[in-house]
Parts: sequence; C-alpha cells; structure tokens
Amino acid sequence: MLRASAEQQALTVDLLAARDPFVAAGLEHDSIILAFVDAIVLRDDDELELAREQLVDTAGAEVVEAVAAITANFEMMNRILDATGVPVAARYATVGETLGLSIPAHLRA
Repeated sequence: MLRASAEQQALTVDLLAARDPFVAAGLEHDSIILAFVDAIVLRDDDELELAREQLVDTAGAEVVEAVAAITANFEMMNRILDATGVPVAARYATVGETLGLSIPAHLRA
C-alpha cells in the first residue's frame, strides 16, 4: 500500500524503513509515524500514548487519525489474508525481496 501510494504521488520512499528503525522512509514525520504504528501493532500502551502525543504535537490530530485508520485497515486485511491462506501474487515478490523477505513457494500465486 505504501509503495503504491508513494508511486501515485510521485514520492520516493525507502521501504526498508518498515524493517529497520535506522532507515529513514523519506516521508515527513516518518520516524514518529513508525513509532506510533509499532506501538499499535505491538499493543504497547505506554509507548502508544507517548507516540500518539508526539505525533499530535508534531503533525496534528488529523495525521494521527489517518495513520491509526490506515494501520487498522492494514492489520485487518493482513489477518484476513493470513487466515484464509490467500497466496502472495507474483507481482509483489519484488517488494518482499526489497525488504529481505523470502516468500515460500507454497504461498506464491
């Protein structure tokens, strides 16, 4: 989703930032956004409160709402795909390779 959205808006994004906290994604407020997303996904209430406050102070409440909604939607879609066993389309294999992930053959479409 991030890759497609960035391409649509002619932005350059380093997807490795999703795996490595020392890599900048290349987006405004990227490190604070990633901290907020990580806290949501990891269900760390203490970190979530801190990251939310930092994101509100830095980017505004509207950005917090958007990031929370996008994260929730992505988590929902990911869980549905995992639970139903939907294979990964071949066209997404390059994203996995970029992130250093290996997609097992039985999970490829």
